[in-house]
Amino acid sequence: MTTHYFQRTRLGPGDEDSLKVSYRPVEALLADSDWVIPQLPLGPSTLHFIDRQRLALMKRGACIVNVSRAELVDRAALLDALRSGHLGGFALDPLYEEPGRSDDELLSFDNVILMPHMAGSPRFNGLKDIEDVIASLMHAVAP
Repeated sequence: MTTHYFQRTRLGPGDEDSLKVSYRPVEALLADSDWVIPQLPLGPSTLHFIDRQRLALMKRGACIVNVSRAELVDRAALLDALRSGHLGGFALDPLYEEPGRSDDELLSFDNVILMPHMAGSPRFNGLKDIEDVIASLMHAVAP
């Protein structure tokens, strides 16, 4: 796998070599990548960082895994990219709206994975939540 990165301050050549990564300007990174994983804080300069124009730069069929902040990706542009088939897939943790809604259009796509933001929870909380999900699924599918 080839790993590209973009950040405000480029790593030194030694760090790039040891990490086996290569720097790309954001536009080139989006155009070259099969998988894009934004890791940015949310702020005025990062709100909708991946917007309609940047989504259009991505390869057809590329995927985004957003585990930072939902608002880094412009929701309306994302939905259009998913509807058109340009974006191959999307995974999100945390959601655009907490708690999630059952009528969220993102749930209608087979190539979208949505997870509630649980990274900060103790392990036993996550296990209890998973147990609740499994029990709910069992009741929903069992007559």
